[in-house]
Amino acid sequence: MKQFKFAKPQIPVIANYSARPYEDKKVADTLSRQIASTVRWSESIQYLLETAAERGQDAAFEEMGAGDVLTRLVYGIKQQMPASTGQAAEKPAEEAAQAEQSASGQAKESAADKVAAWNRGHPIGSKVKTSMEGYPELETRTEAMVLFGHRAAVYMKGYNGYFDLDEVSPA
Repeated sequence: MKQFKFAKPQIPVIANYSARPYEDKKVADTLSRQIASTVRWSESIQYLLETAAERGQDAAFEEMGAGDVLTRLVYGIKQQMPASTGQAAEKPAEEAAQAEQSASGQAKESAADKVAAWNRGHPIGSKVKTSMEGYPELETRTEAMVLFGHRAAVYMKGYNGYFDLDEVSPA
């Protein structure tokens, strides 16, 4: 990296390792850190949402290419942000549920409804069992939440990951 000369970015660029804009005189150092560091995607999106809100604007994200994985991730991050950011999150999960309901003629319980029901009856630290083989009794580490705009899930202590609410039950 030392053999190259880097110009300052012409537009703000958010560094994956710090979730903050590149500093003009530290571009090479920032690039080096990005190669060796964890990507802080959620914090980067939160920073962009907060910056837009401070300016009285809504942040707009456009996913390029096939699929909608990043769009769903952004939606999930927006759902977890405080209302003070001024962001009006899109509702792809609700729209999908409405389309499914009209196609089948039956209402399907939404992820948000599942989360609300779970959180009413199961505080953080609740012991749960799973229908998946190989996992002993688990303990919730967070409240349940909607991930990716459609998945009702809860984070498990010891497993260090999320389980879909349809895969767990009280122990």
